[in-house]
Amino acid sequence: MDRLEGARFYQGDDSEVGIILLHAYTGSPMDVNLLANRLKREGYQVLSPLFAGHGSQNIYDLFEGNIEIWQQQTRDAIAWMTQRDYRDLFLFGLSMGGLLASWALCQDDFALRAGGIFNSPVMTQRPINIQSAFDQFAQTLYQNKFASDYQTVRQDILKSHRAQIQEIESFKESLRPLMSQLKRPYFIAQSLQDELINPNDAAILAQALPDNLVAYHEYPENTHVITVNPQRSDFEKDLLEFIDQNRSQKKGGYHESI
Repeated sequence: MDRLEGARFYQGDDSEVGIILLHAYTGSPMDVNLLANRLKREGYQVLSPLFAGHGSQNIYDLFEGNIEIWQQQTRDAIAWMTQRDYRDLFLFGLSMGGLLASWALCQDDFALRAGGIFNSPVMTQRPINIQSAFDQFAQTLYQNKFASDYQTVRQDILKSHRAQIQEIESFKESLRPLMSQLKRPYFIAQSLQDELINPNDAAILAQALPDNLVAYHEYPENTHVITVNPQRSDFEKDLLEFIDQNRSQKKGGYHESI
């Protein structure tokens, strides 16, 4: 796959609609594999890129990526799918992927129909802080890879993590003025059992956007990585309805463009 190393493409039967799914911080296309396969079964064609530094068993690889690289990879994914000449192209992101999706959806020069976020801290009352969860993740990855004491390197790894999160936080804050200019339909999925971000922040974001653009959904029993939660059927149903309602050629008949 030219320029999209590590990406996964799911070839559905419907050549009119393409969907891009962006994964989370510390994640990989496996974050959205179940969802991508569900969308494929509905006929859609789906691309899930791999962000630089991700998908590795070496925790240090993660710090080779940064928000500017991930922005460029988002551009590349959009360009790759645009070349396939879909009638409609949708873009969604999980967690950090939602930040990048939101940024792209505010850009006039991308040929995107609509999109949205799944448990993404696009607009928050407090700075992003996932250090506790990251610490556990890093310890597991480090000990599996190097079979040595994590505590000897813990502070250096956490220092790199905090620097990376600060970049992500700055990028998140830069989205505030952009979101006020949003012109595309925007899907928000928020798990109320989210263990990484404050679920109340999603409602703040929804209230800051034009009502006619926002499809806001809460899921009381779901946790952060909603795309793999056992009780994800309502989420998938709502997402499929959003895509169908906002494609220019609805299944079963034509409706006017938005």
